[in-house]
Amino acid sequence: GIQAEMHIRMLNCILPGQIEKVSIFNRTQKRAEALRDSLRNDPDTAHLEYSIATLDQETVLKETVGNADIIVTATNTAFPLFDWSWVNSNCHINGIGSYMSSSEEVDSVFVRDHCITVADTIEALDVGDLKLLDGSSENFAGLLGDLLNGSVTLGDSAISNKRTFFKSVGTCVQDIFTADDVIKNAKILGIGTEVEM
Repeated sequence: GIQAEMHIRMLNCILPGQIEKVSIFNRTQKRAEALRDSLRNDPDTAHLEYSIATLDQETVLKETVGNADIIVTATNTAFPLFDWSWVNSNCHINGIGSYMSSSEEVDSVFVRDHCITVADTIEALDVGDLKLLDGSSENFAGLLGDLLNGSVTLGDSAISNKRTFFKSVGTCVQDIFTADDVIKNAKILGIGTEVEM
């Protein structure tokens, strides 16, 4: 879907030359192929190597997540997408699909025991992925805003053998700041169309 596509584009943009391979897993082969083809047809992402598979291809999934440096989960599901014990200890995870207390794309026990976690808002602690954390949990580093302003850090996740995990449930303040930045840049670049509303 669009969330996965935008994360691939964003990671490729903010980590120029560091992303070489993208593995796309989906419930259906057709949707995975459509996303891959869309990215292959874009000059900004055409250079990347792509592999696709469905979530029921357990052997491929296990090997892929075991070797992944970054995992993005972008689906709303009630149950974890795979066995999270397969994930290597140097991995960063972006969880953006689940947003309700009944949804859990990333296993909550894995998050509690094996991740240094940052959330976009305190409300994210109500989501299934984070249900075993609270604001004072040892592995909860804090909120994204606190990380960005330097009032919290991730510590040394390599020494603690913990993965880093960013949980986003989506917030209007992110949308407002993003839109504001896009408008400012469009004006600087002299692009776009102003519309009276």
